[in-house]
Amino acid sequence: MVLPSPRCTCEGCDCGIGKKLNEIREKERTYEFLLILDDEFSVIRTQILAMKPFPPIGSVYDLLAEDEQQRALSGGVKRTGTESSTF
Repeated sequence: MVLPSPRCTCEGCDCGIGKKLNEIREKERTYEFLLILDDEFSVIRTQILAMKPFPPIGSVYDLLAEDEQQRALSGGVKRTGTESSTF
C-alpha cells in the first residue's frame, strides 16, 4: 500500500513534515509486514488492520507474539520437527 506523501505548505518549514513522512514510512512498513504473514495469522492481521488509530510496528509485533503464544499454549500452533523435539 502506498500512501500519498505530504507536502510542505509553510515558508519556514516548521510544519513537521519530516515527522509526518516518518509516520507514513512506518505505516507502510507495518502494512508490508502484515501482508507477508502466514495464513495462521489472518484473524489477528484483520483485527490489527481495523484498529483506529493504526498501531506502530512495535505494538503490532507485540500483538502478534501474544497471539502466537496463546495459540501455542492451546495447541493451535503447528510445530516443526525441531521445535517439537525441544518439548
